Amino acid sequence: MPCRYAAFVTSGHGYQVRPLGYGMKLFDLGGHGKVLPVSVPSATDLAAYATLEGKKISVTLINKAHGTEARKQAVQIRLDVPLANSRTQVIFLRAKDNNVGDGFAGVTLGSAQIKEDGSWNGRW
Repeated sequence: MPCRYAAFVTSGHGYQVRPLGYGMKLFDLGGHGKVLPVSVPSATDLAAYATLEGKKISVTLINKAHGTEARKQAVQIRLDVPLANSRTQVIFLRAKDNNVGDGFAGVTLGSAQIKEDGSWNGRW
């Protein structure tokens, strides 16, 4: 059995990206620039990260609950400065049945899997 904490494992046609590798890709999409302070209520299973790159603000929210304990959570983002003419995009990292322990088969980022050749066609 491959290591559960590996970002990827070798396969017959390249590499199979494990859930950790999907998380790394997610932070590659939204983790560039200056780190901004962010907070979440302590009573939630959320972790939050924010960055500012040029005029682009990226907020990454992680629901740390998984499996049968995972629940959807309503989120409200408040900024210190209003954003005029702003455009919002969202992308989801999901695991089948909210269970990252089942391996890589049901994990998607932007409704797409990362293929064995490293290509990815996810959508915001």
